[in-house]
Amino acid sequence: MKHTLIFILLFINNINNLHADNETDSLLSVLDKTIAARASYVHDKENRISELKKKKQKQKNLEAIYLLNREIINQYESFVCDSAELYIHENTELCNRLRLDALPAPLQTQYCWSKIRYYENLMKYTDDPKYNVVYEQKKEAYRDTVMLTLDRNSRDYQKEKAFKLELAGEYEEALRILYPIFESRRPDEHFYAMEAMGLSVVVYGLCKDTEAEKKYMIIAAIADTRLSVKENEALLTLATRLYEERDVN
Repeated sequence: MKHTLIFILLFINNINNLHADNETDSLLSVLDKTIAARASYVHDKENRISELKKKKQKQKNLEAIYLLNREIINQYESFVCDSAELYIHENTELCNRLRLDALPAPLQTQYCWSKIRYYENLMKYTDDPKYNVVYEQKKEAYRDTVMLTLDRNSRDYQKEKAFKLELAGEYEEALRILYPIFESRRPDEHFYAMEAMGLSVVVYGLCKDTEAEKKYMIIAAIADTRLSVKENEALLTLATRLYEERDVN
């Protein structure tokens, strides 16, 4: 009986591994096809930006121009960052002309998120323990601030809460929050790729679930490629991981 039980458990484990391998292979096949069609996704992105610029040329109202600039910035942000910066400066000037002295609440939230990302990047690219302690403290101070501006029932608040749980090592609790948020995103929005990458690296990676980590990394890479995101961290990380596994192709 004991040997039969062991055999059944091994059989189930092998079936699960086979399913995971098949799912990973299928996703990698989709990724290959997506990369092959990358030029068409870039073309679509350029067309969307071109249409926004045409709309802007017809506008005389400063507030309408400001809003169109914001849409152009969103398109350029992860595509051609120098161009995004150009329109950011233009909108700064428009704010002065429109006398928008006080920063609206949604922009205060965006400011805090920008600071969080700024310190995350400092930690990543400086990679110096002496400075990382300070950067971590500043990052989490901005996270505390931004959580005060958010509705406790909102998706954004729950995400920030999950990041704090992850920092405290409570990965399963963080996963319980982050997975439904990922499920609520549309595949045609950049947040879908970001949530997938977050699941991959932040939660599954720390839980040492290598198959799930790879799965969501591939999903993020596919979404970013389709959205013409040039800073495709998921694709680079995935390529490195596959190379380490001796999957040279």
